[in-house]
Amino acid sequence: MFGNVSDEGEFSNIAVLPKADLLAPTPTIENRTEFQSVPLSEVSFSPQVTVDLDGTGETAYMVSRSGVPGVVQLPTVEDPAGSPVLGCR
Repeated sequence: MFGNVSDEGEFSNIAVLPKADLLAPTPTIENRTEFQSVPLSEVSFSPQVTVDLDGTGETAYMVSRSGVPGVVQLPTVEDPAGSPVLGCR
């Protein structure tokens, strides 16, 4: 995940990497899903990496600090093992 600033404002880029591809005999990131230029209003500041240790593909939660002191946001990746969809809770 990379934080960026552009003429359109602040945003983050998020990549979802299939675990099976990373554990293959020849690891690859070719099948990654990228969410580019995601507004901070959706993922807040500095979303933290999440890992699906058992490979079930259930909802993955990231933790992000919001612009409000003491408040965190929980951006999600639905179906990370299939067709990932970025969301926010």
